Amino acid sequence: MTTDLSAIFPLFLDDEFALLASCVQLDAAQVLDIGCGKGDTTRRMAADGGAKRVTGIEVDAAQHEKNASAPRPANVDFRLCGAEALDLSDASIDVVTMFKSLHHVPAQLMARAFSEIRRVLMPGGRLYISEPAYDGPFNDVMRIFHDEGVVRAQATEAIASALKDRLFLRERQVMFYQRIGFANFDEFRRRMMHVTHTDHRFNPELVARIEEAYAAHQSPLGAHFIRPMRVDVLVKG
Repeated sequence: MTTDLSAIFPLFLDDEFALLASCVQLDAAQVLDIGCGKGDTTRRMAADGGAKRVTGIEVDAAQHEKNASAPRPANVDFRLCGAEALDLSDASIDVVTMFKSLHHVPAQLMARAFSEIRRVLMPGGRLYISEPAYDGPFNDVMRIFHDEGVVRAQATEAIASALKDRLFLRERQVMFYQRIGFANFDEFRRRMMHVTHTDHRFNPELVARIEEAYAAHQSPLGAHFIRPMRVDVLVKG
């Protein structure tokens, strides 16, 4: 594992939204947020980014139900949908965003997902992909029970294939890191271990291993990690 993350990820961003806003034109845009999770960024692109309309899609049915039933701006809607089969018209979207979601697309469907994204994007439309790097102390704790080394490599390969096949052109790549913190192990367990999108199977021995690894980072002020990230901004040719 890399010890000096700052050599590869020299930029610290406390709020990735500022980077997003500098890479794509959100104002008055039709935006598709793929793998929107809780929909926080989906709503923010509508409320703070000035997007004309933002559609957030999610394959996690439990999370989608929460999103659909929660208050939201009038220019936001949520759909239960996968990236490989987008329920949207051709050339109807200005910007597509994927925050930590590309590696959740099944590997056999990634190529289809890029084709679908290209289909719904207008000519010159942007695809903003933000993916966590497989490195760092936070990743070392997470991979004890949720090792994403293979799927993240597949996501990187899928981007490279989409560029090689000229589906998209790369406009910009940004390497940066963010902080992620937890008050205690209970909060870590609630936020990272008990999720609806993945069926983790825990036993007492595994939980003890995770807690031991986490405890090495705990202080009176909580446990604070840095998470290295990579953003690729692609343009539909």
